[in-house]
Amino acid sequence: MKKLKGRRILNKINAKKDIKPVLDVTRAGEVKKIKIYDDGKSKVPATIFAILVLLLGTYVIYDQFIKEKKYSEDVYTSHFEMKEDESKKFIYFTNETEIMRGLVDKKKYVTKDIVINIKTDDMQNLEKKLNDQRKEFELNYEYVDSEVMNVQNCYQNFSTYNTDTENLKSFTYREYEIYESEDFITIMVIDNNIVLCDDNNKTTITNYIIAKETGELMKEDFILDKFNADKRKLVHNSLVGLVDDKVEERTARAIKAIEDPINDNMLSYVFTEGNCIGVRFDLGENSKIVPNNYDLIEESKICKTEKGQ
Repeated sequence: MKKLKGRRILNKINAKKDIKPVLDVTRAGEVKKIKIYDDGKSKVPATIFAILVLLLGTYVIYDQFIKEKKYSEDVYTSHFEMKEDESKKFIYFTNETEIMRGLVDKKKYVTKDIVINIKTDDMQNLEKKLNDQRKEFELNYEYVDSEVMNVQNCYQNFSTYNTDTENLKSFTYREYEIYESEDFITIMVIDNNIVLCDDNNKTTITNYIIAKETGELMKEDFILDKFNADKRKLVHNSLVGLVDDKVEERTARAIKAIEDPINDNMLSYVFTEGNCIGVRFDLGENSKIVPNNYDLIEESKICKTEKGQ
């Protein structure tokens, strides 16, 4: 009878060993933790990837459809990120000061500093160069002395400088013409040397074409190639509308006499505006043949179509 009882106890112990894996809380917990860890490991990278895709998509939409539509006062400025101050134009002016006002004709001559609102070293250097040149002009103003004033009163009638106590004899003042297209800005610097009470006046033009995207200076040949244009053709376009056999000074022969030297001496200056390329030049003494309602610059332009042809 005791042996039987002993076998029964042993059987009970064996039975408990058989069900231990099922009732082992530690092992069950470990299995559960592994499952949780595996699930988390698979979801986190996917979430990060989805966020990155969303951010990339947002940037592409902004870059292609929003940024390219930004305008500033009807001027296309797709590369506005190149600006030092996004609230201002690419080119603007400060410190405008009146140099002289004619006492008879009331014409005003002013001086001003240029600001090139592009954050590259090249453009900041160009800005400094242009403004330093302007300051140099002022240092070289020539004034009328008292002896001349006693002999000739022309200067008294036409010339004053800042105040009514000083009279200018000659000076150089600078004007700017700014042209802007989708990708380029043209700064045309026009320096006028004025000799009052004399006809010995001279004009010098210097041209700078700037790529908005890089802030680099571009050569005229590059711009001409880009538009598949020829400088001689631009000049011809500008002048051909003046031909009038009934007006002696505007015959085809007179126009050709003007056109050839302009090209030979490289006195014409290319610019881009909108989707067009044009040319600016000074006719000098021949300017009298141009009627007041005739725009040489507009006539010179060659424009691309919407298809780029």
